[in-house]
Amino acid sequence: MNAHDLVQEIIERKGKVENVFWIACGGSMIDLMPANELLKREATTFTSTVYTAREFCLMAPKSLGEKSLVIACSHSGNTQEVVDGCEMALAAGVVAMTDCEGSKIDNGKWTTWVYPWGEGVSQAEVPQGIGALIAAELLDQQEGYEALADMYEGLKQMDALLPAAREKVNAELGARFAELCQQHKFFYILGSGPNFSQTYAMAICSLMEMQWQHCCYIRSRLPSPACSTLCSSDRASAAPWRSARWRSSTRTPIPSWCSMRSSTAWARCPPACVRSWSRSSSTR
Repeated sequence: MNAHDLVQEIIERKGKVENVFWIACGGSMIDLMPANELLKREATTFTSTVYTAREFCLMAPKSLGEKSLVIACSHSGNTQEVVDGCEMALAAGVVAMTDCEGSKIDNGKWTTWVYPWGEGVSQAEVPQGIGALIAAELLDQQEGYEALADMYEGLKQMDALLPAAREKVNAELGARFAELCQQHKFFYILGSGPNFSQTYAMAICSLMEMQWQHCCYIRSRLPSPACSTLCSSDRASAAPWRSARWRSSTRTPIPSWCSMRSSTAWARCPPACVRSWSRSSSTR
């Protein structure tokens, strides 16, 4: 299966797509977020929204219809909320992604893209890359997208970039983050644009689920009104960038800590999104 032929078949069947809904849970939803951000920025003839699968089921959008495309992801293939969302959207049209052939989501009722998983698998073959390629192909085939070739090339480059990025994060950031921040009782994880997926990932997966740390994720950039309670009160001591130890340090400024996976996220972002993030971050 490939993104070009899949999107071509969808457009031939529907005539045009008017809205795209990305549905998943947890880590699978994280992988769909960059593609959604790309469509929110670039699409002019259709809309794009990402939902947790349960929310999609409970609050089904009224715009869901025959011109809709629902793209779902469940790594295990057995996440019931995602399967339920696919069932609900069956009449509209569903593309489901999973690592597990023969799972609940791979049942023959809709198009299922079974992807490989593990060390050495190309970024173009895993959900974040697949989602980006589906988004780019939809843009190109329905509207025209001049960065389509860049998308494919960028995903190829990620396979070379990611190993070094992981090594850099592990060597320079992980241990120092733990040293500086292990005593803090609450964390604010900030991010925006295509990198918000990694902001969300660090909060819900790396800190809350794995470390049992209290935190929240904020779609924002410093300075922000969302941080006013920190910057204007004694509670600022909860933030590592406000501590005397931090101010006297020559280590990397706190924006780099706002997503521990920032180096990885940068490498994983679609090229058009990376260019957008680079432009916005240059104004910090």
